[in-house]
Amino acid sequence: MNKKLLPITVLVLVIVNAVLLFLLIGPKENKQEGPSGPKGNPIASALGFSEEQISELEPYSERHHDRMRGIDRELSRTKQLFFKELKAETKRTADSLLQEIGRLNQDREAEVFHFMQQVQSICTPDQQRKMERIMERALPPGGPRGPGPNRPGPPPGKDNPRGAQGHPPPPHPEGG
Repeated sequence: MNKKLLPITVLVLVIVNAVLLFLLIGPKENKQEGPSGPKGNPIASALGFSEEQISELEPYSERHHDRMRGIDRELSRTKQLFFKELKAETKRTADSLLQEIGRLNQDREAEVFHFMQQVQSICTPDQQRKMERIMERALPPGGPRGPGPNRPGPPPGKDNPRGAQGHPPPPHPEGG
C-alpha cells in the first residue's frame, strides 16, 4: 500500500471507530422500551429504529460482533508476542509483528466502517441525518487533523527533529 495513503486511511478508520463507540455508549436520550431500549441495541435506540429496522439490524450486528471479537483476540495474541520481543535476545520478528498489529487494527477499523455502512443502509432519511449529527459530535475537536488537547503538535521525526514540545527526542539505546 502507498505509504502516504496509510496514515490517512488509519486516521479515517480511527474516526469511524470513535463514531461507533459514541453511538454505542453516547447519550441515553429518547430510550424506547423493548428490543431497542436499555437492554437492546444502543445504535437502534439512538436512531429510533422501528421493530422492522431492529430485526434487519440484528444479523448485521451479530456478524459484526463476532468479527470484532475474532480480530480483538488475534490482536491481543499478536501484541503479547510483540511485547515478548522486548525480552528476546534478537529482535528479528518485532517488525513483522508490528506490521501484523497494524494490519489487524486496519481490519478492525474497516469492519467498523462496513458495519456503519450497513446501519446507514437501514436508516430512513431522517435517521441518516441524525446519524450524521451523531458522527459529527463524535469527531475530535478541530476535525480529523486539527489540534486538540492531547495533540500539541507533530511528533519528532525526519521532518521535525525537535518534536512537538520543541525538545529533542530521547536518545536511542545502542544496537536498537
